[in-house]
Amino acid sequence: MRGGGELVRHPLHERGLFSIQALGAQRAALALAPCPEEHVLDACAGMGTKSLQLAELMRRRGRLVAADASEVRLGEHAGLRRRGELDGPDFTFTTVVADLAAPEPQPGVDDTTYDAVLLDAPCTGLGNLARHPELRATVQFDDIAACADLQRRLLDRCRARVRPGGRLVYAVCSLEPEEGPRLVRAACDAGAFTLEHEETWTPEAHHIDGFYLARLRPT
Repeated sequence: MRGGGELVRHPLHERGLFSIQALGAQRAALALAPCPEEHVLDACAGMGTKSLQLAELMRRRGRLVAADASEVRLGEHAGLRRRGELDGPDFTFTTVVADLAAPEPQPGVDDTTYDAVLLDAPCTGLGNLARHPELRATVQFDDIAACADLQRRLLDRCRARVRPGGRLVYAVCSLEPEEGPRLVRAACDAGAFTLEHEETWTPEAHHIDGFYLARLRPT
């Protein structure tokens, strides 16, 4: 939809009949393609928009862990759980406060491995300049390198969380090559992953926010 107003205040949104997500951002969960009965990790889950999308794709059957370093963001999942009817006999939805880039095991996350991991990594957000023009003033050149360093550590740690034969989708709302294709290709060249699929969306070509994703198989 375009020009729909504050849809988050719509009564149908409160009843859980629709959710709000940018067109590019929707592609990450679709690329992961989680299946019913799978065990899935939503790494850096934030306020849970993609967690709900993953649950829908899983048809609310299986196990989904939503992890984030921010307890405040995860606090939004209480309303999401109610709105999205994420408590059911065939579905286990768990939220965990964890530093997913830390080298030490994170309880509640690293107790097991996963069929599929979605890593929607923290980034500069420079693909969202149309909606957030203030980024032109607040993001500095050095922020790209700082984000890329965190993203590398997250990607390395999340690789270890994927079971043999499983899959990982890495995504960022940035078009900076250091945060997207350059980082992914370096990981693949180092032998950590096989690249299955890669896509970039740009405002010029697709009339949406800038977004990058890659579907990877750990080697």
